[in-house]
Amino acid sequence: MAIAADASNHEERSTFHFFDDVPRELRDLIYEYGLHAPQRFFLGNSKFTVQPRSVPCSHLLTVSRQFKSEYMSCADKLATLEIFDHGESLPQPQEIVSLPSPALNISSLALHLIAESSDPSFPDMDLHMKWVRHIMSMLPRLRSLNVTVHANSEDLARICGIKKAVAPWLQLTVLKEFEVYKTPTFMMPNLWSVSGHEGMKTPDFLVTRWSLQRGEWEDSTDKGPVLIGLLDDVQDEEDGGEDSGDAGDDVEHDEERTSVKDEDKEEHNEEELTAADDESDEEWLAPVNPYEYGTEEYRQFKREVLDA
Repeated sequence: MAIAADASNHEERSTFHFFDDVPRELRDLIYEYGLHAPQRFFLGNSKFTVQPRSVPCSHLLTVSRQFKSEYMSCADKLATLEIFDHGESLPQPQEIVSLPSPALNISSLALHLIAESSDPSFPDMDLHMKWVRHIMSMLPRLRSLNVTVHANSEDLARICGIKKAVAPWLQLTVLKEFEVYKTPTFMMPNLWSVSGHEGMKTPDFLVTRWSLQRGEWEDSTDKGPVLIGLLDDVQDEEDGGEDSGDAGDDVEHDEERTSVKDEDKEEHNEEELTAADDESDEEWLAPVNPYEYGTEEYRQFKREVLDA
């Protein structure tokens, strides 16, 4: 009897009660490690790269009801859809007919765009706005939008003039931050990959920033513009100080973006779209039109996530 009692007490002491023994703050950290970044994919028929980050793994949603509730609460705060512009043809709204079904649960959107026109009105930004609004309409839980623009211009004053061109963006209720970086022409190939975008987003190239918290533009006053001025001198020597000319209408401008495509860029794209990170990528790569609410995929997602 004594031996049986000792064995029972030992079993009770060795049992780890996750929800009772671990504080919620620590559980949230564990949940964060359980989020993942599925395989990248192209946006519509364009070469824009879409990278989901910090999204939930479907198999963890079956652990328990409480685990699922807390896990999804953590994912709701961190899950982000990042879209990278690589300087080719802009996506057309009518071509973007679906997103992977888990995107319905994403509340944060981060855009990494290129404005490469010599036209001071930056027509790229109007063209970007068309497909961005379409994407936003496909994310019913979207609450946060952050925009980074790499402006290809040799004139800091002209880049600062982008503030007028992006005024309509500041009217988007979900916009949290808008940053403008200067990217000299000879450094544009760096933006042909996701890692290149991330590498060019440094204080040295920051020109101006708008944030919802301040509600106004803040121009960079550190060493960045000085360094950028030196880059201008180098580029002026290479180009002989010649301007690239004004952009034409929307069609001509889109063709201008397309013309920069070459074999090197194709290699960059191939490197970026590698094999899936894990087996759960299949659910991201299976397109489901969020407007087709009658599909079995949507009903299952609604039962397991939205109505849980």
